[in-house]
Amino acid sequence: GDSFYAVNEALRVEVPPERELNRLEPESARRDDAPRLKVFVSYSHDDYRDCDQMKLRLARLANEGLVSYWHDGQIRAGEDWDRVIRRELEDADVVVLLMSEEFFRSRYIDGVEVATARGRQQRGEADILPVLLEDCEGFRNHAWLKQLQTVPSVTGRLRPVRRFTPKETAWDSV
Repeated sequence: GDSFYAVNEALRVEVPPERELNRLEPESARRDDAPRLKVFVSYSHDDYRDCDQMKLRLARLANEGLVSYWHDGQIRAGEDWDRVIRRELEDADVVVLLMSEEFFRSRYIDGVEVATARGRQQRGEADILPVLLEDCEGFRNHAWLKQLQTVPSVTGRLRPVRRFTPKETAWDSV
């Protein structure tokens, strides 16, 4: 397969995807017919650049056949966007939360997307990957979110994506 790049501080190292896969799950345990994870990306439209970075990383995993991903930019003209979002949330195995002040200011994101993801996570139906884009009060006000391992981090300490230089280091960590 193709290689991808892992970042260790400022040093880029080419890593074959098979090595990382084998570290997470032995090759003998993987099946060719294993289902791909369905990933739902929840974000504020004000954070579209960050969403683009997340999609870039997910595209690499999709090319390896490991995931499929969905975001609201895939809603087609004329579709009932609320119905489509709710359907995709219900089908997701993993919900990525790209958290910022604007993310938490959105009543729809907080009231529908985050609430649905949390309910599904509590029932064991989906996992949540919280990604902190910036320090924000909304994150601090959701005590249950602080119980989940949030990324990115440096030496075990949470650091928002927007405080990394270069930001690619943060995204590769995520």
